[in-house]
Amino acid sequence: MVGGGQSGAEAFLDLISRPATELPRRVGWITRRRNYFPLDDSPFSNDYYMPCYSEYFSGLPGATRDLLNNRHLLTSDGISEATLRAIYQRMYERRFVDGAADLMALLPNREVVRVAGDPAGGWDLSLVHNDHPGTVETVEADVIVWATGFAPPRMDFLAPIAGRLERDGTGADGEFKIDRDFALRWDGPPNRNIFVQNGARRQRGLADSNLSLLAWRSQRIVDRLRGVRTDPQIESFLEWSPKLPAQRVQEV
Repeated sequence: MVGGGQSGAEAFLDLISRPATELPRRVGWITRRRNYFPLDDSPFSNDYYMPCYSEYFSGLPGATRDLLNNRHLLTSDGISEATLRAIYQRMYERRFVDGAADLMALLPNREVVRVAGDPAGGWDLSLVHNDHPGTVETVEADVIVWATGFAPPRMDFLAPIAGRLERDGTGADGEFKIDRDFALRWDGPPNRNIFVQNGARRQRGLADSNLSLLAWRSQRIVDRLRGVRTDPQIESFLEWSPKLPAQRVQEV
């Protein structure tokens, strides 16, 4: 099992929870993360998935946005606490009740750098430990389950007009730049809009690929099409933007 998120955790739990006659010989779980970290779904972390934070986030410099997405990744891509507890309890039972200590191998803080087939029809995985980059470990497996997430596909259907579209960042792989209504910024007529959903994570934060803001984003698009502006969403308890001092007006 390769991947330290929810999908990998659920698959690992399923494999070590099977009846004795269906148990694999051994189940390994590899992740680049330093541990099997829980999902951060605490109340104030959930504010990263509100419209007001999306608006604040979009106004930050690109490097800051990248940093925040990495720092807050576990608010989206962690493992639920219930799943982690179930895994730990099952592993405890397998080791100390069933005497199957060799059933499980947890290998955090390692990156798979090479996979090669072996003569027996299985696979050899080469791992590099993040704290010991000069050391390469080898793991043999009959089956590899990749639970490493996904990347958005290239929008090749926009290739004919790609040169007319602005990008966020540099290079041809950067996101297409959007405005506040999720329309692509381009050099075409202002009344011809190309709207994007779930394609602006770097510009709008982790919530862009999350269903929690789908209704709000859709409302923005519909408002643009209708030429209206719906009342703003209720503000968060958190004040994300700095409060600038009021400017004094000099009387003449």
